[in-house]
Amino acid sequence: MAFWIIAAAAALAAAAWMARPLAAWRGLGRASGRASARPRAAYDEQVFRDQLAEVDRDLARGVLTDREADAARTEVSRRLLTAAAERARSADIAPAPAFASRALAVAVVVGAPLGAWALYGVLGAPGLPDQPLASRDLERPGQAVAEAMLPPQQAPDPGPDGAEAARLIGELEARMQGDGADAQGLYLLARSLAQVGRFGDSWRTYDRLIATAGRDAPAAIHVAKAEAMILAARGYVSPEAEAALEEGLRRSPDNPVARYYIGVAYSQTNRPRSALEAWSGLLRDSPPDAPWVESTRAQLAALAQETGLEAPQAETPEATRDAGAAMAQMAGALDARLAAEGGGPMEWAQLVRTWRALGREAEAADAEARARAALAGAAALAAFDAALEAPAPGAPAAPALPGPDAGAVAAAAQMPAGERMAMIRGMVDGLAERLYGDGGSPDEWARLIASLGVLGESEAQAEAYARARQAHADDATALAFLRERALTAGLDVE
Repeated sequence: MAFWIIAAAAALAAAAWMARPLAAWRGLGRASGRASARPRAAYDEQVFRDQLAEVDRDLARGVLTDREADAARTEVSRRLLTAAAERARSADIAPAPAFASRALAVAVVVGAPLGAWALYGVLGAPGLPDQPLASRDLERPGQAVAEAMLPPQQAPDPGPDGAEAARLIGELEARMQGDGADAQGLYLLARSLAQVGRFGDSWRTYDRLIATAGRDAPAAIHVAKAEAMILAARGYVSPEAEAALEEGLRRSPDNPVARYYIGVAYSQTNRPRSALEAWSGLLRDSPPDAPWVESTRAQLAALAQETGLEAPQAETPEATRDAGAAMAQMAGALDARLAAEGGGPMEWAQLVRTWRALGREAEAADAEARARAALAGAAALAAFDAALEAPAPGAPAAPALPGPDAGAVAAAAQMPAGERMAMIRGMVDGLAERLYGDGGSPDEWARLIASLGVLGESEAQAEAYARARQAHADDATALAFLRERALTAGLDVE
């Protein structure tokens, strides 16, 4: 309250000072009453008369000779005559009407504070809390400082599976040292490090990959580096991470992960209007069942309430219900696939966060318990916990590929072995027919390659891998991803 009193007093004082020259009544102007102003030529005329008198005094003191005095009188007299003629042509300046002067002064005194208040209401944030200099950092800490400030986390025994994964990653790290590093190996290493929760090493590997690829590094690599940096700092967006996000957006303005996290960066650095614009634009361009929609909407509402800025118009109740139903259906499909096939820490974390975003805590708790039972090794559990502690539940992630719904999984469990195999065969054939005809994403091709490997059809698996490479021949990142998945599926690749 004291701030507003001081601000109002300062605004009134400034307005009164601006209005002071306009005042024409006693007490507000220097003059008493309304007086005529002398023209400038009259002052010049008086100056020249004084100069003539000064010439006579200098002649009397012997400073000037008669010849010099005559020359000076001639020049000053000429200027005096010019000033006198100009004064004769000029009429006294008439003062402004008293009513007009008073009206303009009142308008300045009243209008200036009101205009400033209206402008602040449009451009400012009246609800933003105080931020005294003593309680905030004058400079944002960099990525290295932010990671160093975090308390260390003690990981439990990784177990045999986790130890094997760590050994394989260590071997890959050793191969990627020195000049022997290649883009595909660095990409595989960066992804593997992120999957086991080593986000600091992951973003540094992405940084090496970007340095290797140069200008050809795709937007997804810059965004993946930024996301790893944010997870390494446990939700803090450092200046380096923000720069990586901006580079990713420059290369791919529609990237939803970058658009979400750039809003987080804006909200953390006292740029609420920019954060609202980033998140509202993401909502406008996202399908209602996108996994980041609910969390983005919640972030928008919280920021609008905190700052007093106007949030985007909410969707109709029908649209909200439809979006919730679509998210629930997506979560159910992901749940069924993870129960049937298993998955990585990020997929389990996405399932838990989606159930939480829908307010279904029982399903979220059940999914978390099953995830902890399914994930082997301390590294995978650490990655799962880190994903759950990400900046916002349901943050952008690659949408889960459609899998069998819960009903199909339950029905398959009750079938005889022959019928169940025929059902699986039909699903795989349908996926292959669609990909061979219409194409698909690298994730879909990877699923087909893995499914054919499970069925033991090595020739069809090799053909699918060859077609996948042909479909994404211009994308080095996709090729590295497909090679990794093919090796995981047991395919002998070059």
